[in-house]
Order: sequence, then structure tokens, then C-alpha cells
Amino acid sequence: MGWDRITLDVMGNALLAVAEEMGVVLIKSSYSSNIKERRDCSTALFDSRGRLIAQAEHIPMHLGSLSGIVAEVLKRHPVDRLRPGDVFISNDPFTGGGTHLPDITVASPVFAEGALVGFVANIAHHADGGADRPRTIWEEGLRIPPITIVEAGRIREDVMELLLLNFRLPDQRRGDLRAQFAAAEERARALAAGPSLLVCDEITSALDVSVQAAIVELLGALQRDFGLGLLFVTHNLALIRSIADEVAVMSEGRIVEFGTVEDVLEAPKADYTRRLLADTPTLEVVPA
Repeated sequence: MGWDRITLDVMGNALLAVAEEMGVVLIKSSYSSNIKERRDCSTALFDSRGRLIAQAEHIPMHLGSLSGIVAEVLKRHPVDRLRPGDVFISNDPFTGGGTHLPDITVASPVFAEGALVGFVANIAHHADGGADRPRTIWEEGLRIPPITIVEAGRIREDVMELLLLNFRLPDQRRGDLRAQFAAAEERARALAAGPSLLVCDEITSALDVSVQAAIVELLGALQRDFGLGLLFVTHNLALIRSIADEVAVMSEGRIVEFGTVEDVLEAPKADYTRRLLADTPTLEVVPA
């Protein structure tokens, strides 16, 4: 399927937004200052073959740290054995982990209509493991190859116990790991389900008229193809007239009028709506 440049840009930004939102969930759900305050973490999306397709802007050092996890998972776990809700964990730099053992990576498969379509993954720094001054990888902490930590949505407590016994602050580590699991699983569900409502906040502001028309045409195609509802937040009354079915007029955070486009724009009842329409600039052709 060939995509034009606008469609490609919209889809690319949508995937990047998923990765960014995964990072927000991880940071807000974590326990330690390393993740919550220092934000020493990163998030990314992969296709079903393990190729990176979107990575959020977090820690520059993590740009290459996530790239190997999915390929190593697929080496050990055949696709036909993967299930929704599975989560894999690793920190070994030689088998898909990060750059050093404190960086723990988790990855979760994404399914749509029963088929594997990709993976979501995140990496976060976990302190308080290993020797104070490690000289070799064996002194740095516990090496974790890509293993299953969550099976079909249920945490494997035996594996979790093994991991936590190797950290000085096990309760904090448990909280951060669960935050990583939740971030991965939440974004996996969001990708698999697909949106039912697309919020478009001032998407045509300050754009050339031809570009505005192309974006509106693309949104109409998405609505037809995927049954999406579109919610526009805009000051562009011409856009409302051309694409909307119903309109709500807001003033100071409150809806002052609601109805069909024809009723509200042609026969407004609220004083604020009438003033808004009266202040809308119009073009007047002056005879030569």
C-alpha cells in the first residue's frame, strides 16, 4: 500500500505518541527517584520482526539499548507460543539487554484480531544491585537473559522473588518493575484495540489552505475506513461548516450553546455565539 507524505507523517506521529505515552505511564507509576525524578528510562515500539519503528525522546544513551530485546525474545519464544499479556524481561547486554546490568528492559507482544503485529518495550535504571565498585560484569549484578516474567497477564512470583533477592531495596524494585509491566501492557492494549475517537486540537491553524484541505480529506478517509468519531477543537468556523455535524460553543470553559451546525451557526441563541459570529472576518470583493 502506497502512502502519501501527509498520511505517513500522521501515522508516524501517532506511533511516536504511543511511545511517549508509555513513558508517561512509567514515570508516573514508578517508585524510585531514578525513574520518577531523573527519568532514567526510555520507551519504544517494534514491528513483529523486532525492527524499531518509534522511540520516545527520553535518554539519548538508550537509543541503541532497546534494539536487541525483541529479536532475542523471538529466538527463545516461538510466535505461536506468545499470548496477549505476556511480558519478557532482560538486562544482559549480550542477550538483548541494555548497556549495563542496572538497565532492565521489558517487552510485551501486541496482538490485533489474534495476529502478532508488534511489540512494546521499555527500559529503566534499577540501582542497589551488585558490588559497590564492580570490575567485571559478574560483580555488577544478576544477569537476566530474556525470560518470561508475566504470563498472560499474571506475574510469575517465583521469577520475581529470584530477581528481588538480588537487590538491597526489594520493595522499591518491585514497584518499579510493576510500573514497567503496567506501561508495556497498557500501551499494548491501546494499540490492539484501536481508537474510537480522534481528538483534533487546532490541527489546521496557521497552515496553507491546500494543506488544510489535504488534512481534512485524510481525516475523512480515516473516519470512513475505521469508523472513527472526530472531535475538533478549533476557532476555524469555515472548517466547522465544512466537516462537522454538531457543534458546541464554549466560553470560559463552559458550553454555552450546542446543536447542529445549521442551527448554531445560522440561528444562534446564545449572545456569546452571536458575538463570535459577528467578529468572524469575511472577504469582501470590491469592484475595480
